[in-house]
Amino acid sequence: MLLVAAALHDTATRTIPDWISVAILFAGLISHLVLGGVLAGIGVGLVVFACMFLLWLGQFVGGGDVKLAAATAAAIPASSALTFVLAVALAGGAVALLYLVLSLVVRRPAPGPRGGLLARVCKAEAWRISRRGPIPYAAAIAAGGLFVLVPGLLPALTG
Repeated sequence: MLLVAAALHDTATRTIPDWISVAILFAGLISHLVLGGVLAGIGVGLVVFACMFLLWLGQFVGGGDVKLAAATAAAIPASSALTFVLAVALAGGAVALLYLVLSLVVRRPAPGPRGGLLARVCKAEAWRISRRGPIPYAAAIAAGGLFVLVPGLLPALTG
């Protein structure tokens, strides 16, 4: 649920609240304390943090994405780390492709009243898409995390 909240918040505002990453990290560490693998979880989280930090330095991802990916990596079983990274990369490519296609068809919205929260979010997203602004990479991180943490998710989605 926290990963979904991060993805939705990032889509709406292009920010990820720090409390979400901290909560995921603590939940993962508590899980590792119960099931074993605390040091491996911390190690995986640090490696992902270092790699994402390099991407942040190149301005390819935002700081919230770095924290969310590292926290999620620390929360998953260490044996699933490569699967997580590959799932995030594939989901990120899919999100980027979606936004690229949408940028060809979505036009900049006209100025005017904003309406309710959903209308304002949709209008802001249309504006971001029309100018090829940054994508909400938390959606890709959430997809990768859910792919690893929810067994059977892919078969259930694909029929």
